[in-house]
Amino acid sequence: MENISSVLVRRSIRAFTNEKLTREELMALVEAGMAAACARGRTSWHFTIIQDRDTLDRIPDVHPFSMMMRSANAAILICADRKSEPNEGYWVQNCSAATENVLIEAARRDIGSVWLGVYPMKKRIDGVRKLMNVPDDLIPFSLVALGKPDEIKPPHSGVDKDRLKWGPW
Repeated sequence: MENISSVLVRRSIRAFTNEKLTREELMALVEAGMAAACARGRTSWHFTIIQDRDTLDRIPDVHPFSMMMRSANAAILICADRKSEPNEGYWVQNCSAATENVLIEAARRDIGSVWLGVYPMKKRIDGVRKLMNVPDDLIPFSLVALGKPDEIKPPHSGVDKDRLKWGPW
């Protein structure tokens, strides 16, 4: 990753090797997630590290786009704590920033990752809540599948000029 930004090499990886992630690697990802920008400095999130093989294998039963969990070595579940957020609705932005930080730190450490949206899909929220025994006052927001990558994708490059404006519309 020499001289290439972690943001540009961050890609959605859905194939993983059998190599296990260390506790230190997982804690570094959580630390990066918890360093995310948040409204008024209020950290309206909770993180759960999932390493249990049976649980990882059961995630596709409650999330239709998560088959890669069956080869993932770990996952991080990020939940929103709405009661700790003083500005209604900002927890979505806070949890999004935290999730993205996890992905960027994973890329920096050559760990494969992919963001699986849980919120706002009620069926996914309810399924993850039940599977992970998430308390009612928290909202399952996102899952990040993790592992040593078993696929290589080129870095992102360029700017889509059709999506760029300078100044007012």
